Amino acid sequence: MQSGAEASLACAPVVPTVGPWRIDYYVDEFGRAPFQRWFAHQSDAARDVVSWAIERRLAVYGVDVCSDHWGRNLGGGLYELRVRRRALLLRVFFAVEQDRVVLLFGGYDKGAQPKLQSAEIARARRCLAEHRRRRDIL
Repeated sequence: MQSGAEASLACAPVVPTVGPWRIDYYVDEFGRAPFQRWFAHQSDAARDVVSWAIERRLAVYGVDVCSDHWGRNLGGGLYELRVRRRALLLRVFFAVEQDRVVLLFGGYDKGAQPKLQSAEIARARRCLAEHRRRRDIL
């Protein structure tokens, strides 16, 4: 039987290696990957559009997605990838590490849960702070 993290990995988006940015996933101190958990619980349509946006926008442009409607700088090193297609209005939180690595923290469905925006951004900020703390210890 697969653990939750292993099951989530099976649903993780496939990212091409040809893009100039490498996509990675934040994993907390308990081995949980919030983005992969969120992604695994999305509909097929949502997973398809998020995978496309990560592969064709984020992996290619990195933080430069924030120069147009695809992204937004949330401050403090946290960014969001904005995915909109028909009825879907999704957000994926990420940070940029050295060596052109994009680290995915989580996501949420803004269309279905617009009132959770502040809470979801705060959660992503906590993940980023924890990641930086653990990285700086090593």
